[in-house]
Amino acid sequence: MPDDTGGRHTAGAPTTHKNQEDRILMKKMMKVEGMHCAGCSGRLKRLLEALPAVESAAADHAAGTAEVTLRGDLPDDTLKATVEKAGFTLVRVESVG
Repeated sequence: MPDDTGGRHTAGAPTTHKNQEDRILMKKMMKVEGMHCAGCSGRLKRLLEALPAVESAAADHAAGTAEVTLRGDLPDDTLKATVEKAGFTLVRVESVG
């Protein structure tokens, strides 16, 4: 069944699920320091989306957070290296769901 939430997390909605291709999706939330503007969050989003296991990514400079939806395994060290490549500091990573 297609996701009609537009990719947004809604209350009560599962954060780990199967999509049409039966791939398991998992979300990881990150606390990121150093993003100061929309350009910062856009740069981080693009770099995260370029990672092979990432289905989608979002970054919010105002909240200092980023999240990725994964279609496979992605080590936290890879996320840390990507955040640092963008010029920011990864404070913590949490698996959601």
